[in-house]
Amino acid sequence: MSITFSEQVFTEIINATGSNTLIVSDFELSLSGNSSLTLSSSTPTSISVSGNSYELKIPFNGFANGTESLTITIPNNSVFDIAGNTFSSSQTIGLNNNLLIYYDFSNPNSYNGQTTTSSNASVTDLSGNNNDGVARGIAHVYYDQFEDAFYFNGSQTRDGKGIAISNLNYVSGDADQINEMTIIARVKSKSQSSGATNDERIIFSFDRSSNFRFGIGSDGINGSAGKLAFTFTNSDGTNDTYAVSQTINLRDDLWHDVAVTFKANQAGGLKYYIDGDLVYTHPNSFNPISNHSDSETPRYGYVGNGSDASTFKGATNPDNLFYGHIQAIKYYSKSLPINQLTGIDTSPPNVSLTDTDSDNIVSDSDTVLITATFSEAMTSTPTVSVSGQITNAFDECFYNIFYLELSVGCS
Repeated sequence: MSITFSEQVFTEIINATGSNTLIVSDFELSLSGNSSLTLSSSTPTSISVSGNSYELKIPFNGFANGTESLTITIPNNSVFDIAGNTFSSSQTIGLNNNLLIYYDFSNPNSYNGQTTTSSNASVTDLSGNNNDGVARGIAHVYYDQFEDAFYFNGSQTRDGKGIAISNLNYVSGDADQINEMTIIARVKSKSQSSGATNDERIIFSFDRSSNFRFGIGSDGINGSAGKLAFTFTNSDGTNDTYAVSQTINLRDDLWHDVAVTFKANQAGGLKYYIDGDLVYTHPNSFNPISNHSDSETPRYGYVGNGSDASTFKGATNPDNLFYGHIQAIKYYSKSLPINQLTGIDTSPPNVSLTDTDSDNIVSDSDTVLITATFSEAMTSTPTVSVSGQITNAFDECFYNIFYLELSVGCS
Protein backbone atom coordinates (compact mmCIF):
# COMPACT_ATOMS: atom_id res chain seq x y z
CA MET A 1 0.00 0.00 0.00
CA SER A 2 1.46 3.38 -1.01
CA ILE A 3 0.89 6.69 0.81
CA THR A 4 2.14 9.99 -0.63
CA PHE A 5 2.48 13.18 1.45
CA SER A 6 2.38 16.67 -0.08
CA GLU A 7 5.70 17.55 1.56
CA GLN A 8 8.45 15.97 3.59
CA VAL A 9 7.42 14.65 6.99
CA PHE A 10 9.43 13.71 10.07
CA THR A 11 8.92 12.12 13.44
CA GLU A 12 10.94 14.77 15.29
CA ILE A 13 11.76 18.49 14.83
CA ILE A 14 14.80 19.89 16.69
CA ASN A 15 15.87 23.53 16.18
CA ALA A 16 13.76 23.76 13.02
CA THR A 17 15.47 20.71 11.60
CA GLY A 18 13.51 17.58 10.80
CA SER A 19 14.95 14.22 11.72
CA ASN A 20 13.97 10.57 11.57
CA THR A 21 11.83 9.13 8.78
CA LEU A 22 8.57 7.42 9.60
CA ILE A 23 8.57 3.93 11.12
CA VAL A 24 5.93 1.21 11.28
CA SER A 25 4.61 2.35 14.67
CA ASP A 26 3.63 5.70 13.13
CA PHE A 27 0.80 3.93 11.30
CA GLU A 28 -2.19 2.12 12.84
CA LEU A 29 -4.16 -0.44 10.81
CA SER A 30 -7.71 -1.74 11.14
CA LEU A 31 -9.88 -3.90 8.90
CA SER A 32 -13.61 -4.38 8.54
CA GLY A 33 -16.08 -6.13 6.27
CA ASN A 34 -14.99 -9.79 6.12
CA SER A 35 -14.19 -12.20 8.96
CA SER A 36 -12.19 -14.53 6.67
CA LEU A 37 -9.55 -11.85 6.12
CA THR A 38 -7.63 -10.61 9.18
CA LEU A 39 -4.62 -8.52 10.11
CA SER A 40 -1.79 -10.32 11.90
CA SER A 41 -0.55 -6.97 13.25
CA SER A 42 -2.05 -3.55 13.89
CA THR A 43 0.99 -1.92 12.23
CA PRO A 44 2.72 -2.51 8.87
CA THR A 45 5.45 -5.14 8.83
CA SER A 46 7.83 -2.88 6.87
CA ILE A 47 8.16 0.51 5.19
CA SER A 48 10.15 1.63 2.17
CA VAL A 49 10.63 5.32 1.31
CA SER A 50 10.98 7.10 -2.03
CA GLY A 51 10.82 10.89 -1.74
CA ASN A 52 7.52 11.79 -0.11
CA SER A 53 5.99 8.36 -0.83
CA TYR A 54 5.90 5.53 1.65
CA GLU A 55 5.15 1.95 0.68
CA LEU A 56 3.60 -0.05 3.54
CA LYS A 57 3.60 -3.83 3.67
CA ILE A 58 0.24 -4.86 5.12
CA PRO A 59 0.16 -8.16 7.13
CA PHE A 60 -2.99 -9.88 5.85
CA ASN A 61 -4.07 -13.44 6.68
CA GLY A 62 -6.61 -15.12 4.42
CA PHE A 63 -8.13 -13.83 1.20
CA ALA A 64 -10.20 -10.77 0.43
CA ASN A 65 -13.61 -11.08 -1.19
CA GLY A 66 -13.83 -7.44 -2.25
CA THR A 67 -16.08 -6.23 0.58
CA GLU A 68 -13.29 -5.26 3.01
CA SER A 69 -12.21 -1.79 4.05
CA LEU A 70 -8.70 -1.11 5.31
CA THR A 71 -8.24 1.98 7.50
CA ILE A 72 -4.77 3.51 7.93
CA THR A 73 -4.48 6.02 10.76
CA ILE A 74 -1.64 8.40 11.63
CA PRO A 75 -2.15 9.42 15.28
CA ASN A 76 -1.93 13.05 16.36
CA ASN A 77 1.49 14.38 17.45
CA SER A 78 3.47 11.59 15.79
CA VAL A 79 4.30 13.13 12.38
CA PHE A 80 5.44 16.71 11.63
CA ASP A 81 6.32 18.86 8.63
CA ILE A 82 9.50 20.97 8.60
CA ALA A 83 7.68 23.86 10.29
CA GLY A 84 6.73 21.63 13.21
CA ASN A 85 3.07 21.39 12.27
CA THR A 86 1.50 18.17 13.39
CA PHE A 87 -1.58 16.51 12.04
CA SER A 88 -3.64 13.36 12.31
CA SER A 89 -5.05 11.54 9.34
CA SER A 90 -7.23 8.53 8.70
CA GLN A 91 -7.73 7.03 5.25
CA THR A 92 -10.14 4.18 4.47
CA ILE A 93 -9.52 2.15 1.35
CA GLY A 94 -11.82 -0.45 -0.18
CA LEU A 95 -10.14 -3.69 -1.24
CA ASN A 96 -11.03 -5.14 -4.62
CA ASN A 97 -9.48 -8.45 -5.63
CA ASN A 98 -11.50 -8.81 -8.87
CA LEU A 99 -14.01 -11.19 -7.28
CA LEU A 100 -17.26 -11.01 -9.27
CA ILE A 101 -19.37 -13.78 -7.70
CA TYR A 102 -19.00 -15.70 -4.44
CA TYR A 103 -21.62 -18.20 -3.31
CA ASP A 104 -20.92 -20.29 -0.20
CA PHE A 105 -23.92 -22.46 0.62
CA SER A 106 -22.34 -23.49 3.95
CA ASN A 107 -22.21 -19.84 5.06
CA PRO A 108 -25.49 -18.54 6.56
CA ASN A 109 -24.65 -15.11 5.11
CA SER A 110 -24.96 -16.66 1.64
CA TYR A 111 -27.66 -19.29 2.25
CA ASN A 112 -29.64 -19.54 5.49
CA GLY A 113 -29.25 -23.32 5.92
CA GLN A 114 -32.99 -23.98 5.97
CA THR A 115 -34.99 -26.36 3.77
CA THR A 116 -35.20 -25.07 0.21
CA THR A 117 -38.74 -24.07 -0.73
CA SER A 118 -40.32 -21.79 -3.31
CA SER A 119 -40.13 -18.99 -0.74
CA ASN A 120 -36.67 -19.94 0.54
CA ALA A 121 -34.50 -20.30 -2.56
CA SER A 122 -32.41 -17.14 -2.52
CA VAL A 123 -28.60 -17.11 -2.46
CA THR A 124 -26.66 -13.99 -1.48
CA ASP A 125 -23.51 -13.06 -3.37
CA LEU A 126 -20.72 -12.58 -0.82
CA SER A 127 -18.54 -10.65 -3.28
CA GLY A 128 -20.50 -7.49 -2.54
CA ASN A 129 -21.46 -7.07 -6.23
CA ASN A 130 -25.13 -8.05 -5.72
CA ASN A 131 -24.93 -10.88 -8.25
CA ASP A 132 -27.36 -12.87 -6.13
CA GLY A 133 -28.85 -16.21 -7.13
CA VAL A 134 -32.14 -18.10 -6.99
CA ALA A 135 -32.54 -21.89 -6.98
CA ARG A 136 -34.85 -23.12 -9.73
CA GLY A 137 -36.48 -26.56 -9.83
CA ILE A 138 -36.22 -27.11 -6.09
CA ALA A 139 -37.31 -30.76 -6.32
CA HIS A 140 -33.92 -31.39 -7.93
CA VAL A 141 -31.83 -28.43 -6.72
CA TYR A 142 -31.91 -27.94 -2.96
CA TYR A 143 -29.87 -27.49 0.22
CA ASP A 144 -28.60 -30.71 1.84
CA GLN A 145 -28.05 -30.10 5.57
CA PHE A 146 -25.74 -33.09 6.11
CA GLU A 147 -23.37 -32.10 3.31
CA ASP A 148 -23.87 -28.39 4.09
CA ALA A 149 -24.12 -27.83 0.34
CA PHE A 150 -26.59 -27.65 -2.52
CA TYR A 151 -27.52 -30.95 -4.15
CA PHE A 152 -28.06 -31.07 -7.91
CA ASN A 153 -29.90 -34.17 -9.10
CA GLY A 154 -28.44 -34.51 -12.57
CA SER A 155 -29.34 -38.20 -12.95
CA GLN A 156 -31.00 -37.12 -16.21
CA THR A 157 -31.34 -33.91 -18.20
CA ARG A 158 -33.19 -31.20 -16.26
CA ASP A 159 -34.62 -28.26 -18.16
CA GLY A 160 -34.92 -24.95 -16.29
CA LYS A 161 -33.11 -26.24 -13.18
CA GLY A 162 -30.06 -24.79 -11.43
CA ILE A 163 -29.16 -21.61 -9.58
CA ALA A 164 -29.87 -18.59 -11.77
CA ILE A 165 -27.45 -15.66 -11.41
CA SER A 166 -28.87 -12.14 -11.37
CA ASN A 167 -27.36 -8.83 -12.43
CA LEU A 168 -24.13 -9.95 -14.13
CA ASN A 169 -24.45 -10.52 -17.87
CA TYR A 170 -22.37 -10.37 -21.02
CA VAL A 171 -23.28 -8.65 -24.30
CA SER A 172 -22.21 -9.06 -27.90
CA GLY A 173 -18.93 -7.44 -28.98
CA ASP A 174 -15.66 -6.73 -27.23
CA ALA A 175 -16.91 -4.10 -24.76
CA ASP A 176 -16.94 -6.69 -21.95
CA GLN A 177 -14.56 -9.27 -23.41
CA ILE A 178 -12.90 -11.53 -20.86
CA ASN A 179 -9.12 -11.12 -20.84
CA GLU A 180 -8.60 -12.98 -17.57
CA MET A 181 -10.72 -15.13 -15.31
CA THR A 182 -10.66 -17.73 -12.55
CA ILE A 183 -13.40 -20.11 -11.44
CA ILE A 184 -12.96 -22.04 -8.18
CA ALA A 185 -15.58 -24.50 -6.90
CA ARG A 186 -15.89 -27.07 -4.14
CA VAL A 187 -17.76 -30.06 -5.55
CA LYS A 188 -18.63 -33.67 -4.77
CA SER A 189 -19.63 -35.53 -7.91
CA LYS A 190 -21.55 -38.81 -7.78
CA SER A 191 -19.96 -42.00 -9.09
CA GLN A 192 -23.12 -43.03 -10.97
CA SER A 193 -23.53 -41.99 -14.59
CA SER A 194 -25.68 -38.98 -15.37
CA GLY A 195 -26.60 -40.35 -18.78
CA ALA A 196 -25.45 -37.17 -20.51
CA THR A 197 -23.10 -37.32 -23.49
CA ASN A 198 -19.57 -37.79 -22.11
CA ASP A 199 -21.25 -37.70 -18.69
CA GLU A 200 -21.20 -33.89 -18.72
CA ARG A 201 -21.93 -32.23 -15.35
CA ILE A 202 -22.01 -28.46 -15.63
CA ILE A 203 -20.69 -26.38 -12.72
CA PHE A 204 -20.85 -22.81 -14.04
CA SER A 205 -22.04 -21.38 -17.36
CA PHE A 206 -22.67 -18.11 -19.14
CA ASP A 207 -23.41 -19.91 -22.45
CA ARG A 208 -20.55 -21.71 -24.21
CA SER A 209 -21.52 -20.47 -27.69
CA SER A 210 -21.43 -16.84 -26.52
CA ASN A 211 -19.10 -16.86 -23.54
CA PHE A 212 -18.00 -19.94 -21.56
CA ARG A 213 -18.97 -23.11 -19.69
CA PHE A 214 -17.06 -24.98 -16.95
CA GLY A 215 -17.78 -28.46 -15.66
CA ILE A 216 -16.81 -32.10 -15.38
CA GLY A 217 -16.89 -33.68 -18.82
CA SER A 218 -18.14 -31.96 -21.96
CA ASP A 219 -20.81 -33.14 -24.36
CA GLY A 220 -18.59 -31.99 -27.24
CA ILE A 221 -15.32 -33.69 -26.22
CA ASN A 222 -14.90 -37.46 -26.38
CA GLY A 223 -12.68 -38.77 -23.60
CA SER A 224 -13.53 -35.90 -21.22
CA ALA A 225 -15.82 -37.85 -18.86
CA GLY A 226 -14.71 -37.40 -15.25
CA LYS A 227 -12.25 -34.66 -16.21
CA LEU A 228 -12.45 -30.89 -15.92
CA ALA A 229 -13.62 -29.16 -19.10
CA PHE A 230 -13.69 -25.49 -20.08
CA THR A 231 -15.36 -24.51 -23.34
CA PHE A 232 -15.67 -20.97 -24.69
CA THR A 233 -16.19 -18.83 -27.78
CA ASN A 234 -14.24 -15.88 -29.17
CA SER A 235 -13.32 -14.40 -32.56
CA ASP A 236 -11.51 -17.64 -33.42
CA GLY A 237 -14.68 -19.66 -32.96
CA THR A 238 -15.68 -22.17 -30.28
CA ASN A 239 -12.84 -23.70 -28.27
CA ASP A 240 -13.57 -27.00 -26.52
CA THR A 241 -10.81 -27.87 -24.05
CA TYR A 242 -10.39 -30.29 -21.16
CA ALA A 243 -7.71 -31.41 -18.70
CA VAL A 244 -6.09 -33.95 -20.99
CA SER A 245 -3.42 -35.16 -18.53
CA GLN A 246 -5.73 -35.29 -15.49
CA THR A 247 -5.48 -38.68 -13.78
CA ILE A 248 -8.18 -38.23 -11.10
CA ASN A 249 -11.69 -39.31 -12.04
CA LEU A 250 -13.78 -36.66 -10.30
CA ARG A 251 -16.85 -38.92 -10.29
CA ASP A 252 -15.73 -40.48 -7.00
CA ASP A 253 -18.23 -39.32 -4.33
CA LEU A 254 -15.47 -37.29 -2.65
CA TRP A 255 -15.06 -33.56 -2.08
CA HIS A 256 -12.64 -31.75 -4.38
CA ASP A 257 -11.60 -28.14 -4.90
CA VAL A 258 -11.53 -27.60 -8.67
CA ALA A 259 -10.40 -24.54 -10.60
CA VAL A 260 -9.70 -23.19 -14.05
CA THR A 261 -7.70 -20.04 -14.81
CA PHE A 262 -7.56 -18.18 -18.12
CA LYS A 263 -5.33 -15.41 -19.45
CA ALA A 264 -5.71 -14.29 -23.06
CA ASN A 265 -2.89 -13.92 -25.58
CA GLN A 266 -0.48 -16.02 -23.55
CA ALA A 267 0.73 -19.50 -24.41
CA GLY A 268 -0.14 -21.73 -21.48
CA GLY A 269 -2.62 -19.16 -20.21
CA LEU A 270 -5.34 -21.81 -19.67
CA LYS A 271 -4.72 -24.03 -16.64
CA TYR A 272 -6.69 -26.64 -14.67
CA TYR A 273 -6.30 -27.40 -10.95
CA ILE A 274 -7.63 -30.05 -8.55
CA ASP A 275 -7.17 -29.76 -4.78
CA GLY A 276 -4.51 -27.10 -5.21
CA ASP A 277 -2.45 -29.09 -7.74
CA LEU A 278 -1.91 -28.14 -11.38
CA VAL A 279 -3.26 -31.04 -13.46
CA TYR A 280 -3.05 -29.61 -17.00
CA THR A 281 -1.78 -26.57 -18.88
CA HIS A 282 -3.13 -26.01 -22.38
CA PRO A 283 -0.19 -25.15 -24.64
CA ASN A 284 -2.05 -22.72 -26.91
CA SER A 285 -2.62 -18.98 -26.74
CA PHE A 286 -6.22 -17.80 -27.06
CA ASN A 287 -7.86 -14.49 -27.90
CA PRO A 288 -10.09 -12.91 -25.21
CA ILE A 289 -13.32 -14.78 -24.50
CA SER A 290 -16.49 -13.18 -25.95
CA ASN A 291 -14.58 -10.61 -28.03
CA HIS A 292 -16.79 -11.35 -31.03
CA SER A 293 -20.20 -10.14 -32.20
CA ASP A 294 -23.22 -12.43 -32.39
CA SER A 295 -26.98 -12.44 -31.96
CA GLU A 296 -26.94 -14.30 -28.62
CA THR A 297 -27.00 -11.25 -26.40
CA PRO A 298 -27.22 -10.56 -23.53
CA ARG A 299 -26.30 -13.75 -21.67
CA TYR A 300 -26.96 -14.42 -17.99
CA GLY A 301 -25.46 -17.30 -16.04
CA TYR A 302 -26.31 -20.44 -14.06
CA VAL A 303 -24.60 -22.47 -11.38
CA GLY A 304 -25.09 -26.18 -12.02
CA ASN A 305 -26.56 -26.11 -15.52
CA GLY A 306 -25.99 -24.83 -19.04
CA SER A 307 -27.17 -21.33 -19.86
CA ASP A 308 -29.02 -20.01 -22.87
CA ALA A 309 -30.52 -17.20 -20.81
CA SER A 310 -31.12 -13.78 -22.32
CA THR A 311 -32.72 -12.68 -19.03
CA PHE A 312 -32.30 -13.52 -15.36
CA LYS A 313 -33.86 -16.97 -14.76
CA GLY A 314 -33.98 -17.47 -18.52
CA ALA A 315 -33.56 -20.64 -20.58
CA THR A 316 -31.10 -23.40 -19.73
CA ASN A 317 -29.22 -25.33 -22.41
CA PRO A 318 -27.75 -27.88 -22.57
CA ASP A 319 -29.65 -29.30 -19.64
CA ASN A 320 -26.78 -31.39 -18.27
CA LEU A 321 -27.39 -30.54 -14.65
CA PHE A 322 -24.52 -31.19 -12.25
CA TYR A 323 -24.83 -34.60 -10.58
CA GLY A 324 -23.76 -34.29 -6.96
CA HIS A 325 -23.10 -31.47 -4.49
CA ILE A 326 -21.68 -27.98 -4.87
CA GLN A 327 -20.72 -26.24 -1.64
CA ALA A 328 -19.13 -23.01 -2.86
CA ILE A 329 -18.08 -21.21 -6.02
CA LYS A 330 -15.97 -18.12 -6.73
CA TYR A 331 -15.65 -16.30 -10.05
CA TYR A 332 -12.88 -13.72 -10.57
CA SER A 333 -12.06 -11.38 -13.46
CA LYS A 334 -8.38 -12.16 -12.91
CA SER A 335 -6.16 -15.18 -13.47
CA LEU A 336 -5.08 -16.12 -9.96
CA PRO A 337 -1.77 -17.80 -9.11
CA ILE A 338 -1.80 -21.29 -7.65
CA ASN A 339 -1.20 -20.10 -4.07
CA GLN A 340 -4.52 -18.19 -4.13
CA LEU A 341 -6.65 -21.12 -5.29
CA THR A 342 -7.48 -22.02 -1.69
CA GLY A 343 -9.89 -21.00 1.03
CA ILE A 344 -12.99 -22.35 -0.72
CA ASP A 345 -13.60 -24.99 2.01
CA THR A 346 -15.04 -23.14 5.01
CA SER A 347 -17.35 -25.82 6.44
CA PRO A 348 -16.37 -28.40 9.10
CA PRO A 349 -17.43 -32.01 8.45
CA ASN A 350 -20.74 -33.37 9.71
CA VAL A 351 -21.25 -36.88 11.10
CA SER A 352 -24.25 -39.19 11.35
CA LEU A 353 -24.48 -42.29 13.58
CA THR A 354 -26.31 -45.52 12.82
CA ASP A 355 -26.28 -48.91 14.58
CA THR A 356 -27.34 -52.52 14.03
CA ASP A 357 -29.62 -52.64 17.08
CA SER A 358 -33.10 -52.51 15.55
CA ASP A 359 -35.20 -52.74 18.74
CA ASN A 360 -33.05 -50.57 21.07
CA ILE A 361 -32.88 -53.48 23.54
CA VAL A 362 -29.39 -54.79 24.21
CA SER A 363 -28.98 -58.16 25.94
CA ASP A 364 -25.91 -59.51 27.69
CA SER A 365 -23.07 -60.31 25.25
CA ASP A 366 -24.83 -58.65 22.31
CA THR A 367 -22.54 -57.09 19.73
CA VAL A 368 -23.70 -53.77 18.31
CA LEU A 369 -22.05 -52.18 15.29
CA ILE A 370 -22.17 -48.38 15.39
CA THR A 371 -21.23 -46.64 12.15
CA ALA A 372 -20.21 -42.98 12.07
CA THR A 373 -20.40 -41.58 8.54
CA PHE A 374 -18.58 -38.32 7.92
CA SER A 375 -19.58 -35.88 5.18
CA GLU A 376 -16.00 -35.80 3.85
CA ALA A 377 -12.76 -37.75 4.06
CA MET A 378 -10.87 -37.34 7.34
CA THR A 379 -7.14 -36.66 7.30
CA SER A 380 -6.56 -38.46 10.60
CA THR A 381 -8.29 -41.10 12.71
CA PRO A 382 -11.25 -39.47 14.46
CA THR A 383 -11.95 -40.09 18.12
CA VAL A 384 -15.37 -41.12 19.41
CA SER A 385 -16.00 -41.16 23.16
CA VAL A 386 -18.60 -43.62 24.45
CA SER A 387 -19.85 -43.65 28.03
CA GLY A 388 -21.83 -46.24 29.97
CA GLN A 389 -21.42 -49.96 30.71
CA ILE A 390 -19.32 -50.70 27.63
CA THR A 391 -16.18 -52.81 27.30
CA ASN A 392 -13.74 -53.89 24.59
CA ALA A 393 -14.19 -50.91 22.29
CA PHE A 394 -12.43 -51.29 18.94
CA ASP A 395 -12.24 -48.78 16.15
CA GLU A 396 -10.95 -48.52 12.62
CA CYS A 397 -11.09 -45.71 10.08
CA PHE A 398 -11.38 -46.21 6.34
CA TYR A 399 -11.68 -43.12 4.11
CA ASN A 400 -14.74 -41.27 5.37
CA ILE A 401 -16.55 -44.21 7.03
CA PHE A 402 -15.80 -44.86 10.71
CA TYR A 403 -16.73 -48.19 12.29
CA LEU A 404 -16.97 -48.72 16.03
CA GLU A 405 -17.80 -52.25 17.27
CA LEU A 406 -18.88 -52.47 20.88
CA SER A 407 -19.25 -55.49 23.12
CA VAL A 408 -21.96 -54.46 25.50
CA GLY A 409 -22.38 -55.96 28.95
CA CYS A 410 -25.56 -55.34 30.92
CA SER A 411 -26.18 -55.89 34.62
